[in-house]
Amino acid sequence: MIEEKQFFFNKSKKIFKDEYCNLPSTILNKPFIEYNNYNSIPEIIILRILTNEYNLKGFWVDTFHKKIRYSLDECENIKNFPIEINNIINQIIRKNNNKISGCWDLVLYDDFGNIKFVEIKGIPSKDKLRLAQMEWYENSLKIGLKDEDFLIVVWDYNK
Repeated sequence: MIEEKQFFFNKSKKIFKDEYCNLPSTILNKPFIEYNNYNSIPEIIILRILTNEYNLKGFWVDTFHKKIRYSLDECENIKNFPIEINNIINQIIRKNNNKISGCWDLVLYDDFGNIKFVEIKGIPSKDKLRLAQMEWYENSLKIGLKDEDFLIVVWDYNK
């Protein structure tokens, strides 16, 4: 059974359209939230929380723009996976008909090749697990990953 965590955040009161004007509108139109005086989109804030909690490195897989993002300011081409996990991700891609689509939102990892895929679902956007994401999960199990290598994070606004 895949572990699930839930987080609650405040809506950000800051407006970022000018600060991040180089970002695609699909990112700028995401909700901006606040956590411990840090304002960003849910993917980046949850990435920060989980890398600290698990003491791991990580990135957001922005499949739509074909980037891996460490923050809103720092990204690389989606083919430049860190060496520690490059082999694992490429094995899954091969099982997944040579597609990255369906890869979960966040990838957390350590120096020894241990990996955790995290899917983020927002209650405000009524986001649900899609078929492509389930296929990514199933293909990951075929190469030897386990349920504990996956995490679903559900987030909502503080009431």
